[in-house]
Amino acid sequence: WAGEAGKVWQPVYQGVSNECTVTQLRPGSAYRMRVRALNAVGAGEYSGAADGNTQATAPTGPPEGLSVSARGSTALHVEWRPPMHDGGRPIKAYNLQMASLPEGMPPNEEYVHMLEFKSVYSGSQLATCIEGLNPGLSFYMRVNAENCNGISEWSQAMLTCTRCAPPETPKPPGLVDVPRARMLALTWSTPHGNGSVISSYHVMMASLGPLLSTAKSQSKVNIMELLGDPEESGRGASAERFEDQACSTLSEDIHDSAKSDGGDSYGGEEDPYIVGGPRELTFTTVYSGSDKFVEVQNLAPHSQYAFCLQACNAEGCSEWSDWSAAKFSTTSAAPSAPQSLAVIGASQNHVSLQWEPPEFDNGAHASSYTMEMASGNATAKGAKGMKWETVFTGPEQMCTVSDLDSGVRLSFRVRANSLAGTSPPSSTCTAETVAGCPSQPGAPTCSGVTNASVKLRWTPPAADNGAAITGYIVHYTLEGDDAPAKWSSLATNDPVCTLKVGRLQSLTKYKFCVQAVSTSGNSPLSNATTATTLLAAPRAPCNLRAIKDSPESIEVFWEESPSDESCTPATSYILEMSRLASHSNAASATDTDANAFRTVFSQDALSYKVTGLKPDSTYRFRVRANGGQKYGPGPASAVIYVSTELAPDETDLMAGRLRERAHKKSKRKKAGEMEVDEIEESTLVTQGSRGALSSQWDTFCNAKDELLLAVGCVEWMSEERRAKAVAEVVAERQRAAVALGTKTTLRPPKMKRWYDKALKQAKHIAYLVTIMVVIFLVLFFLRSLVV
Repeated sequence: WAGEAGKVWQPVYQGVSNECTVTQLRPGSAYRMRVRALNAVGAGEYSGAADGNTQATAPTGPPEGLSVSARGSTALHVEWRPPMHDGGRPIKAYNLQMASLPEGMPPNEEYVHMLEFKSVYSGSQLATCIEGLNPGLSFYMRVNAENCNGISEWSQAMLTCTRCAPPETPKPPGLVDVPRARMLALTWSTPHGNGSVISSYHVMMASLGPLLSTAKSQSKVNIMELLGDPEESGRGASAERFEDQACSTLSEDIHDSAKSDGGDSYGGEEDPYIVGGPRELTFTTVYSGSDKFVEVQNLAPHSQYAFCLQACNAEGCSEWSDWSAAKFSTTSAAPSAPQSLAVIGASQNHVSLQWEPPEFDNGAHASSYTMEMASGNATAKGAKGMKWETVFTGPEQMCTVSDLDSGVRLSFRVRANSLAGTSPPSSTCTAETVAGCPSQPGAPTCSGVTNASVKLRWTPPAADNGAAITGYIVHYTLEGDDAPAKWSSLATNDPVCTLKVGRLQSLTKYKFCVQAVSTSGNSPLSNATTATTLLAAPRAPCNLRAIKDSPESIEVFWEESPSDESCTPATSYILEMSRLASHSNAASATDTDANAFRTVFSQDALSYKVTGLKPDSTYRFRVRANGGQKYGPGPASAVIYVSTELAPDETDLMAGRLRERAHKKSKRKKAGEMEVDEIEESTLVTQGSRGALSSQWDTFCNAKDELLLAVGCVEWMSEERRAKAVAEVVAERQRAAVALGTKTTLRPPKMKRWYDKALKQAKHIAYLVTIMVVIFLVLFFLRSLVV
């Protein structure tokens, strides 16, 4: 039992010995003890109590529940509980120690004993606040308890950390390389991340204005003109390009730092190297990304800029760096393009121009100017696709370009030259010289020379001098000492460089020259060309006539034409023929129907027999004299019309054939009536009109009189001839009938005879059936009577 009333007695020993040692008692505590004896029968009464005290010691065990109740980026609030027993003496102090975990070292309890712990608190309180810590760092903490008898053991080390914070303010950026005229390359160092990895950087820029130079006073620089195309700035895989955003004013702390320097803007006093002195700065973001390098492009040459830097992590962004420590200037560059280029005068061979100096010299004064010229209209074609040549270089702001072609359109542009380089070209202007007469065309060449014409071809003038060529004039005259000096002219209505000159004399020498025509006048005459016409083709044969030889042939005759020295003699003759569709076309046909003619003879003869013609048809003929391959055929003679005769009458042959067949039939017939069989198709085709009845036999075989209709269907016969043939056949039949003394009829066709025969047989069968029915009825009646 440990002291106070109401406590429960606890057995601590049972055995046969009369003494014992009690352990696991609390130091510095009072205890009361009693004892009793046990035998086989049971336990006896307890003895009187005896009191005793244990000796006091240091606290038995470390404080408990060490924890961080509040966490900040630079402070930690730590608390704990007392140990389980104070060792019999009151706790007079608690000792708290802390060790920082080195950066990059992973937390591990095995390394705790290697860390250097420092005391951060010693007192009787059960909580304390530790300040002045760095953000985002890890720490190990431990605590013990102390009384008048000693110090307890340390508690188990606890791992904790401060909260992360935005990065520290970075140092101002610096230049990487030598400044350029339109680019500044910046770099910077990594600030402390305060426990969090830096994820991005932001760079802002403000223009301080152009630097002073020997140039004339310049207008205020526009910040958007200085930045140019945002797509051309920044570099790196994770770098964001220039942000197309409105200019934003830097945060108040930057302005406050600027004002603390004693002025309302960046300096307070006028900078002798900046045009215009101090001004309110407007910063614009020029880079956002994770790289520590940026190239700021499209800056104004010979100007000064200020930069500030900001770092960001997961907890936020740092303060902006001091922009006054990051002011950099671009170098001088070529001037801007000259202005107001204009044409002040133009003539047939020269153009005068003037211009104004560049708006900005970019720190380098323009010492001279270069004028460039190109053919054509640069506004329509585009300056890149044109060929430019230098026509003037000098310090003057005007020039005259001479020795130009007439009537041409030219484009001009000018550049400014300085020690820093040559400016971009100015805007182009277009000028046009006064148009002139075309230059001399090429000498004509002769081709296709005949007895009466010459075909000329020539090249156009090398230059039209600004006036479009509308046509050409061909001049020609006889060539020779005794030829009259009289020129003839023949004009074209379009600028085609070919012309056929006709109505010339055969076997005569001519001289030709060409002149171009334009809206500004006529060109000089070209060099002359001579050509001699050839002999004429043979003249047309005369006295063309024809003799009808048979219904299928005509013999044609003609005579040579009278001799003529201007015409070549005939080497052969060409006979041409065409067949008219009908006799009625002969009156309306003319010699101009040449497409209907075809050549039937081409030899050196004065007659020809044309065969294979159709009877009872009209043909027309004409003949030409041929001068050979060089001269060709001459004109055609007069056209003659000739009609072929009718073919021999074939109806007589047919009638004789019928008489012979009728005579043979009469011998085989016993009856007095003569029957003529139907005319076989093959016999009619052979004896008939050239196969015309073959396709029409079936149509006419059912007619009453096959022979007359068959004769009437002959196509090649005219109506008059067919009527005559039918009449002769009828008369021949009547003569045959009288000679035989019998009545002649035509037997009906086979199909009709078959039908009559079948009808007769059907009648007989009907009679037999009727008789049988009557007999059956009679027998039935008789049987009924008997019954």
